[in-house]
Amino acid sequence: MIKVLEHGVMKITCPNCKAKLQYEQEDIYVEKRPGGLQYIICPDCNNRVTVKKSINLDGDFDDIRL
Repeated sequence: MIKVLEHGVMKITCPNCKAKLQYEQEDIYVEKRPGGLQYIICPDCNNRVTVKKSINLDGDFDDIRL
């Protein structure tokens, strides 16, 4: 069973250093190009961690996995 613990807080693991990260919407950066990736910066290793979907040029959504 899935329970809501807190709204607006998301969690992810950095694929580079394996740090467990917690972030909110305002922490997300967006590449300034069509279909640009949405990512956060790991504060431990400064690696980009992709966190959101991107839009292909055909308008479809794809999950981004590292």
